Amino acid sequence: MERSPSHQASVGVWPQPSNLVSGAVFPWRLPRSREGFRTVARALAWLAVLAVVAATLSPATGRPHFLSDATAERVGAHFLIGFLFCLGYRRRWPTVLVLGLTATAGLEAAQLLVDGRHAEVADALFKMSGFAGGLSFYSWQYVLNIK
Repeated sequence: MERSPSHQASVGVWPQPSNLVSGAVFPWRLPRSREGFRTVARALAWLAVLAVVAATLSPATGRPHFLSDATAERVGAHFLIGFLFCLGYRRRWPTVLVLGLTATAGLEAAQLLVDGRHAEVADALFKMSGFAGGLSFYSWQYVLNIK
């Protein structure tokens, strides 16, 4: 039995990845190149770092709260930063790991300079584990096909 061309065109046709990127499904445009994706990931990572620095060094009463558990909030923020840095600087992950853990410890120590804030070793360890956990998603680049 011969099928009509209109029937063949409508059966088994899924949106191709190029259609998804070009805006056929999403109203915004995603970067087409891998370098563009890395640039966006780097920019988001540095914006997240600025937000964490501002929240960490601001007085406790002026800091925004998103979750009821402060530890989960801290770990989640640093996980996101580690993940974004992993995507943006995927080949430099050892350097990012060392600098990120050092910066996290330094930022926790910098809370001693702010009135009403306190630095605790447990908080620093939670934040460092979140950052390292985000970096551990290094293998996701192959799942997302962002080589």
